[in-house]
Amino acid sequence: MLVLFQKYGAKVKEIDPVASHASGMENLPWTRLAGVVFLPKRKSTVDVAKLHSMSPERVREYIRDGDFASYYERPDEEMLALWRTGLEETRNIIMNDWA
Repeated sequence: MLVLFQKYGAKVKEIDPVASHASGMENLPWTRLAGVVFLPKRKSTVDVAKLHSMSPERVREYIRDGDFASYYERPDEEMLALWRTGLEETRNIIMNDWA
């Protein structure tokens, strides 16, 4: 099986080893809403094992905002490095490895 975006995933883990689904890794400078200020603390880690025994409704209650564990906003330098890594990897897949 072909695994795509290995460099992007590695860059995410380099920046924040705990980052996961819907984390601050999606908080690029151009996606931010004016006037929205995030708390400068990490969200508590979601116990993923618990999710398997919960109903969809209970999962939504447990996770609340969809973030599994991370900071809601990262420094622009980190976000731009992540963006460049994803962009380069995507271009390479399209130009060279597209099946």
